[in-house]
Amino acid sequence: MIFDPKKSLFLKVFLLLTPFFLGGCAQLFPQGLCNCAEFEEAVEEEEIESEPEAVAAVVTPVPAPDPAAAVDARSERPLKKLADGRLIVGAVETVKIDPPGIRLKARVDSGANTSSLDARDLVIFERDGDRWVRFKLRPVNGEEGVEVERPVKRFVRVSQTNSPKADRRPVVEMSIELGGVNDLIDFNLRDRSRMTYPVLLGRKYLSDRALIDISRTNIQR
Repeated sequence: MIFDPKKSLFLKVFLLLTPFFLGGCAQLFPQGLCNCAEFEEAVEEEEIESEPEAVAAVVTPVPAPDPAAAVDARSERPLKKLADGRLIVGAVETVKIDPPGIRLKARVDSGANTSSLDARDLVIFERDGDRWVRFKLRPVNGEEGVEVERPVKRFVRVSQTNSPKADRRPVVEMSIELGGVNDLIDFNLRDRSRMTYPVLLGRKYLSDRALIDISRTNIQR
């Protein structure tokens, strides 16, 4: 008896669906990551972070239609805040990060989507069934780095203009104080040892909170 594959319903279904299985795997697990045991969680695609020391060209200008409104009449100093409560920030500001409650220099970058924090000796571990991360913040004034532990909210993949390969980074929630205003925001963690500033403030933080004046620095002392 001669076996005819064309008459086998099972083979017809198998051959019909095989391309879909292979194509779906390639889409879900790019770059050869088709080992389901190694795929731990979804990784969000992040927008490009600009060059380390370049201030993003896309900024929100500070409106000053009335010259008299550009200074505080009582002190004759440039305004630090608009009437609607939004801060006016420069290209570089000093922020307080908590935990551990230390002040660090931050570069304001509207070209980056999320904010980034310098994290050394980064270790991912599990606590009570949840994903956590342990890291050290950049040493301040030559002091030893401060160790911090935070729960991981998610992972993002961030591309940079000076690197062809995207970084997979954990995201944590931390408190930031700028201009006397405290907020809980998300930071993606990475080693920023090659960059001048340990903190980068991106659009998600700046949106509805601040306007950027790139001609100035340290407005919010």
